[in-house]
Amino acid sequence: MKRKYSILISLAILLIAGVVAWIIFLTEPTAEREAAAKETAMLVETKAVEQGTYRPAFQALGTVKPTKEIMLSPRVSGEITELSENFVPGGTLRKVKSLCR
Repeated sequence: MKRKYSILISLAILLIAGVVAWIIFLTEPTAEREAAAKETAMLVETKAVEQGTYRPAFQALGTVKPTKEIMLSPRVSGEITELSENFVPGGTLRKVKSLCR
């Protein structure tokens, strides 16, 4: 008796599932085409390549930090009487031959 009851419930579930699936397929919406836009290629302007030397310009924001920081101090004591015009923050100096031997 339990086996017949189990088979009837299984068949009823399958029948109900089939009916629900059939209703879903009957009531599904159909796709309609709308006025499709014709795709065209973008118009671009081209230039001939020219060989040359170019200096790129970069724009950036931020704080510039040196990779190394040094403390410049003399090995002997004394008074500074003259300062080179190239000796400024960020300036460069060329190597000078030593006066002392």
